[in-house]
Amino acid sequence: MKTIYALLCLTLVQSISCSIFMTKQHSQDDIIQHPLDYVEQQIHQQKQKLHKQTLNKRSH
Repeated sequence: MKTIYALLCLTLVQSISCSIFMTKQHSQDDIIQHPLDYVEQQIHQQKQKLHKQTLNKRSH
């Protein structure tokens, strides 16, 4: 279970760093001025995605 959690954290970090560099909906200024807010927002979105995925897996 811990390894799964560690992997999730890793993919979270990777996807956050990717989305920060690849982002188009957020201007660079926003990210520079509020990096923590941006990262927290991304983490929240990723958690919701993961939650939906686990729910979908359970329902099958």
